[in-house]
Amino acid sequence: MGDSLLLTTTADMRACLEGLGWHDGVLPAEDEERLAQQGYLVLHDVIPLQKLAAMRSAYDEIARIDNRADEFLTDLLNKHAVFQAMIEDPRVLHAVGSVLNWDFKLHSVHGRNPAKGSSTQAFHYDWPVGLPHRQLSPGESLICNSAWMLDDMTEANGPTRVIPGSHLRGGSPAEAMADPTAPQPGEFHIEAPAGSVLIFNGSLWHSGMGNVSGASRRVVHTAFIRRDLPQPEGEVQSQIIRAATLGRLTPAYRHLLQI
Repeated sequence: MGDSLLLTTTADMRACLEGLGWHDGVLPAEDEERLAQQGYLVLHDVIPLQKLAAMRSAYDEIARIDNRADEFLTDLLNKHAVFQAMIEDPRVLHAVGSVLNWDFKLHSVHGRNPAKGSSTQAFHYDWPVGLPHRQLSPGESLICNSAWMLDDMTEANGPTRVIPGSHLRGGSPAEAMADPTAPQPGEFHIEAPAGSVLIFNGSLWHSGMGNVSGASRRVVHTAFIRRDLPQPEGEVQSQIIRAATLGRLTPAYRHLLQI
């Protein structure tokens, strides 16, 4: 994919990716093809055990401070340096680039740990916050999400469910389904061990399932959007970045954050 990247991205974007460890062949061609056709890809053993322990500890401390133990956590990049690893993995960046035509920026780094008894979400596709909503064209991609699993994701604790290939359809689940919260033909439930990362095209029809067991299912969602898309107040990285965070960012990171 090196030649393709040379043709389709700016020199600044290529320098950014190379500054974060990207190189030609970092993601196997069969993985890139699976992402293109199925709309999602699971990479295993992305988070080393030592870093996984540090991420869990940081996640729990932020949840305690924010008093949101079973809800969403926001702005994790600013709140702890350990989460910087979630915007720098070369394989993940390659996958994101392949979805967003090699010109993208960081949108958000948020967390979620659904509580026991939480309900299954309706099937939906992701949409960049603040962008006027409209119907997606078949194969159109505005956002690419990655779900970093700090715990095992199992059938019992609320896995992500997807409909493979649905990102190529256009339209919306709400139009195609009588009940988008109900089980659907062809849906697939993602189960993977802690340390894995699920990368998915934001146009893929997906949802989180309810947590039946009550076991912890901490996931950090790192989302990227096309570089040309605007972001609203409160989401623009250059506006919300803290001085301490900015001080640890290299030029490559700053370009990824459009700073």
